[in-house]
This record gives sequence, structure tokens and C-alpha cells, in this order.
Amino acid sequence: MVKDEIIGAATLRIEYRCSPYHQHSALYPVITHLERVLALRQDDTPEDKLRKLEEAVRPSPLPLAEVVPLFAALLSVPLPASYSPLTLTPQRQKQKTLEALLTWLLALTEQQPVLFIVEDLHWIDPSTLAFLTLLVEQGPTTRLLILLPCRPEFQSPWGLRTHLTPIALQRLPQPQVEVMIARVTGGKALPLAVLQHVATKTDGVPLFVEELTKTVLESGLLRETEEAYALTGPLPPLAIPATLHDSLMAQLDRLATVKAVAQLGAVLGRTFAYEVLQAVTLLDEASLQQALARLVEAELLYQRGVPPQATYLFKHALIQEAAYQSLLKSTRQQFHQRIAQVLEGQFPASVETQPELVAQHYTAAGCTEHAVVYWQRAGQHASDRSAYVEAISHFTAGIKLLQAMPETPEHTQQALTLYIALGAALLMTKGQAAPEVEQVYRQAQALCQQVGETSQLVTVLFGLVRQGRNGAKHRETDRHQCRNRQL
Repeated sequence: MVKDEIIGAATLRIEYRCSPYHQHSALYPVITHLERVLALRQDDTPEDKLRKLEEAVRPSPLPLAEVVPLFAALLSVPLPASYSPLTLTPQRQKQKTLEALLTWLLALTEQQPVLFIVEDLHWIDPSTLAFLTLLVEQGPTTRLLILLPCRPEFQSPWGLRTHLTPIALQRLPQPQVEVMIARVTGGKALPLAVLQHVATKTDGVPLFVEELTKTVLESGLLRETEEAYALTGPLPPLAIPATLHDSLMAQLDRLATVKAVAQLGAVLGRTFAYEVLQAVTLLDEASLQQALARLVEAELLYQRGVPPQATYLFKHALIQEAAYQSLLKSTRQQFHQRIAQVLEGQFPASVETQPELVAQHYTAAGCTEHAVVYWQRAGQHASDRSAYVEAISHFTAGIKLLQAMPETPEHTQQALTLYIALGAALLMTKGQAAPEVEQVYRQAQALCQQVGETSQLVTVLFGLVRQGRNGAKHRETDRHQCRNRQL
């Protein structure tokens, strides 16, 4: 791997990890990285968290009085009276936070070269992408190497620049496949028939090469000698999995006693905390830790820290997906519902800062009523932080769920609230002249009429008056209704 070749005593590595569960969670990779760097713990007091933050910022050129409140807000750390409260608009606060993060990172490059990696860029949230854009612009003038691995569907917003080099990763040629196989076998040669079979089936896909080789070694088809591996008998035609998914499932199936833990972890996400998994699982602590240790030993999971403060990361997103997809739909729904309920009951701080995570679990569980409530909370939380693109996604998700539900006065009122909030977020991102803005406010106006007299109609009419694409007749009617409502 590139980071194994580059990293050394003189190089600092910074790694952000994007997540499919957090594509619309503003600055999620930034926040989780800061929490790792500061070594924040669930049982830390607010004073402990503030002290760790101050200690981390103090060596930098950033003024503590200005920056600590910004980062404290980002990390949801309450401030003591010794700090002046932030009086910035949400949009200005967000911009200053991004600028402070950039200044902090650039100061690190003055001390030593920095390898900056954003894993799974295709799942990046809009706010983190905005920060990354600021960073990319600094590339030519700093000791900074940025690696942005992503799937082909990611569309780069940076265009053609001389300091950006796109590299399409091709399938490995036969010699490199054989090198990978030798690394997995510890340098011991496989029988020629097995080697050719693995090379042909994997088609040069690195993860498949690695996992299929492990599958073969653990299948009982081979016996190990001092210098090589030998077949224990004729090679059965269906003995070696034909696809990467089959290979990953075969490895999970061989770990039958701990497979359920991997599946439950997969429902939690690519990365999950031990304390959340422990709260959700029905296993006792000793059995859970033993199961996790086996998954780590099998290199399906990577572990950081020691339980109960440990976090776990699936080695590859495809491993998580295979474990997730191996569950029956009904079981997945039960797991999602249990996770959402545990988060609500035992992790209120996480629910407050990431309501969209609870919304996703309730949505996947089919608990639509609960999901709508949390999509609304998530949208409002994002709007309060000027993360309007993320807010639009959350409000829209709630609206789509309501559209599939029976029409009741309560659901209509919920839809009205979501449409009004969506209109405000669209105004901030698209501008007053955007047709989407008028469309949303017109829908909200129709809902106002449907539910009868409501104070929310004034907000809707003001939104329509501000909308620049209304015809003159509509604008005059809207202004007239606004004046009447105000009176």
C-alpha cells in the first residue's frame, strides 16, 4: 500500500474515512478524526474534553480564544463562562470553522510532510467536500500529499489542474497476482493447479486475490510442508469460490460461531464502537470479546483501542456489504430497529449530534413514523449549522416517507413542517429565483389550505413573495395574502 511505502518517522499521516451511513452528516469524517486525535472518550467529562482540545490547539498558531469555541461547537463540547459565546451567523461560523481547520493542517505541514488520505471519497458529505476543496487549492505550496481513493462513480469537482493526477487502478497482471499470493502464503508455493485457478478466478482484483488465497489455505484442500503446500487429493471442480462475494461468504461461514457478530457489526456500519455493539448484542461480555478477537485474527476486522473503548473497522467495505447482505431482510430490520432504540435509550449525546443515523436505522427497520421524526430533526440540526445541502437531503427523505404513508391530519401537518424547512434550505443553496423554491413553497401553500387556518401560512407566503420567478399576478396575490395574515 502507498501509505506503507511512504509513512515514516518524518511523515505525519492524517486519515479521514467517509461512510455510506454518513453521506449527509456534515463534516462527519472531520469530527471523527478530531475525536481520534484528541482521544475523546464516551465517559470524558466536558472539562476533560475541553482540556484535551486546548492542549491540542495550543502549539498551533491559532488563537485559543477564537478557535476553541469553533472546534468545541463542532465536537458538541460545552464551553465555560471564561470563553466568549459565539455570536456569528451559522453560515459565517461554518466558514470560519473550515478556515481554522485548514490553518491548523497547514501549520502541521510546516513541521513535517503530511500524507492526507480520504478513504471512500465517493461517500463524502458536502461540507467535508467543501473543506477538501480548500485543501486541494493549497496543494502546490505545501508539503502535503493527498490521496483520494474512490469508486469510478465519483465526479471530481476540481477539474483539470496540474497538481492533480488521476490514476485509474487497473487489475493486477499475472506476476503481481503471484506476488500477492506469495505474501498471503508466507512465501510457500501453492500447487500449480491451485495457483492457476486462483489467478484465473480473481481476474487481478487485489481483494479477491487475498481473500480467495486465504479461503483455499483454510479449506482443507491443502497440507503444509516446510517449503510449500500440497494437495491432499484431487481438486474438486467446485471447491474454490467463483466470485469475490462467494469467497467472502465462505470465509464468514467458516467462522460460523462468530458470524452473527460480524453481521450485527455490519448493520452498525463500516466502523462501529464496541460499547454500541455490546449494548445491542445479546451475548455476554466475554463471549462478545472472544468473537471480536476471532474476527480480528481472521483479518475481517481491524481493531483500535481496548474494550470497552475500542472501535472496529471492517477491512474492506465489500466485506461489510457481504456480511450485511447475508442477513434475511426480516433479521436486518429487527437489527436496525434494535440499534435505533438502543441509541435513543443509551446514547443520547450521539442522537443529539447525529439524528440522521437514528433516522436511517428506523427507515431501514420499516419504522416510518419514528424515521420521519428523526429526518426532521436531522434536517434542522444541519440547517442550524448552515449545512444546507445535507439539510435538503434529510428533509426530502422525510417527505418521501410521508408520501408513502396513509394521509392523516397528523401526517399532513408533518409534511407541511418539512416542506417549509425544505424551502428555507433551498433558498439558501439555490437562491430566490430557483424554480425548485417556488415548487416547494407552492406545495406548502396547498398543505396549509388542506389543514385549515395555520400560522405557518405567513411563513409560506413570505417565501413565495421572496421567490423571484413568480408571475406578477401570483406575486401580487401572495403579497395581498401576506398583508391580510399579518393584520
